[in-house]
Amino acid sequence: MILPYHVFLPDARASHGPPALDVISLIPGLDVREGHAKCCGLAGTYGYKAEKYAIAMQVGQEAFDFIQAQGPEARVAVSDSEICRWQLQHGTGKPTRHPIEVLAAAYGLYDLEARRLIEA
Repeated sequence: MILPYHVFLPDARASHGPPALDVISLIPGLDVREGHAKCCGLAGTYGYKAEKYAIAMQVGQEAFDFIQAQGPEARVAVSDSEICRWQLQHGTGKPTRHPIEVLAAAYGLYDLEARRLIEA
C-alpha cells in the first residue's frame, strides 16, 4: 500500500523532524512517501475564513498534487496534524489518517478504512 505522508510545518522546521515517519516506514508492506510541500494551506483557522479560502487552497495545492500523484493505490494520506488532515482530505477527496491509526492497523487492532477498532 502506498501511503503519502504530509509533514506538518512545525515538525519540518524542528530539529527532530517528522516524528512518526521513521516508525511507520518500518511497517512491512507499506510504501511510505514523504511529501515536501511547504504547507497544507490551512494555517490554523486562516483557511476557514471565507475571504481566505482561495488563498488557502492555492497554498495547499502542492500538497494536494503530491497526494494525487501517488495514484489509486494510495487510498489514504497521513499527517501528524489534525488540521492538515482536514485540509488534505478536502483538497484531494482522499481520506486522511493519523500515523497512530496506521500503526494500530499494522498490529491488526484497527480498521484503517472503516476507522474503528477491531474487536478481539
